[in-house]
Amino acid sequence: MAAKKKVDNKSACKMDCSGGCPGALYGLGFIGSAVYYIANASGF
Repeated sequence: MAAKKKVDNKSACKMDCSGGCPGALYGLGFIGSAVYYIANASGF
């Protein structure tokens, strides 16, 4: 029977932004700009 490996919570919860974070920031920027332009538009 193999022994279970103890998981360190600090290393397990470390955020790895190797590819997802820039995309998430771009998406938030796009949504923010859309809200800004819709709020300031005089007509649709």
